[in-house]
Amino acid sequence: MEDENYSKKRTSDYINKDVIDKSSETVDRQLQKGKTLAGKVLDDVGKTVDGIFESVDSLKQKERSAKTSKKGSRSFGSRINNNIDIELIETEKLIYIKADFPSVEKENIEIEIGENAVELSGEFKSLTQELENDAKELINERKNGTLSRIINLPSKVEINESTASFTNGTLTLELTKAQANKIKINLE
Repeated sequence: MEDENYSKKRTSDYINKDVIDKSSETVDRQLQKGKTLAGKVLDDVGKTVDGIFESVDSLKQKERSAKTSKKGSRSFGSRINNNIDIELIETEKLIYIKADFPSVEKENIEIEIGENAVELSGEFKSLTQELENDAKELINERKNGTLSRIINLPSKVEINESTASFTNGTLTLELTKAQANKIKINLE
């Protein structure tokens, strides 16, 4: 009987050892799967972050291209909004646009009017640009460089009937809405 108990205990030990070994292998496999999954997630996160940086670089490149493009080659909708603050108001017959160009001289503002959009641009000069070559800029929180904005209009306008004025750093445009072409048809 004692041998039988000893034999059962030995068998039980082997079975327990076998179960522990198999459990350990299962845990190791699960850990490996977890590591693989974590690696894939990190790769995906890395690709997403890389994509974000590529998008930012692309936007910066478009902005640089827009700033250096020739005036004659510009088309509406092709340039980036560089935060020229505007107010757009529509009445029955007119469209009004007010745009802020603080510290910009009147001669440094360009206005291009199309039937469906208006492009505004202005050159903001920093104090460093106006001073001698040995000037060292310490802080500059002001806008500088050429800024532009394209404003899509709510309706077509008569290009030749537009007026503009510039006072105290504010540009005001008054655009006359185009009349819809109507014809009267007689019934026969």
